[in-house]
Amino acid sequence: MSSIAAACAVVGLAACSASETDFKKAAEDAINDADEVEFTDVSCEEPESTEVGTEFWCEATVEGVAYNLPATISGEKEVSVDPSGAVVVEG
Repeated sequence: MSSIAAACAVVGLAACSASETDFKKAAEDAINDADEVEFTDVSCEEPESTEVGTEFWCEATVEGVAYNLPATISGEKEVSVDPSGAVVVEG
């Protein structure tokens, strides 16, 4: 889990106006751009709102194991992915 924790960080959005799609894509990009861990099959759900504090989930695979990673809209144009809350996908 520590390698996953080292891989995710807060990412600033380049878009001038945020939409749900921007936050979804920004979270996916943050996970995909991680240097320490090679994630595959990265997919995030659309957040229900664009309000700061809105939480949503992403799924990513590391070495054949699928994880759910919580993401949060942490600023008007910023999203963070919290690897400390990662949960192995069962089934």
